[in-house]
Amino acid sequence: MYCKNCGSKMDDIAVICVKCGAPKGQGFKYCMECGNEVSPLKDTCDNCGCSIVYNALQPASSNDNALSIIGLVLGIASLILLFVIPLLGLACGIAAIIIGKIASEKRYGDSFAKAAVILGIASIVVFLLRLVATFAFLSMLSDLL
Repeated sequence: MYCKNCGSKMDDIAVICVKCGAPKGQGFKYCMECGNEVSPLKDTCDNCGCSIVYNALQPASSNDNALSIIGLVLGIASLILLFVIPLLGLACGIAAIIIGKIASEKRYGDSFAKAAVILGIASIVVFLLRLVATFAFLSMLSDLL
């Protein structure tokens, strides 16, 4: 058995890793069966083929959650601001997309981060639709005059 936090060999009866001090079974950087580094986006180890689904189930740190929530709030604010101050709403939408992408890269499968990205994209679409509608209205108005 290998430490999932640092990849060093562990005794089967060990409670913690003697190299890094991580409790047995904690961590998600290394394969428990062969000790090779693993990607949190894969279901199996590239070296030995054992299942590493547990890597995606690691709890997020509070900073990751905070970043996701900030992105979500920016996404919601962007949709509201589009009808009051359109350019500020667009800026919030772009910021929501960027922050949502950063948060989703830090924590695989975070629903708040995905929602932030979706809301940011929706705000850009609404901004563009509003821009087109404004130009169409101004065009019709100029034709009447």
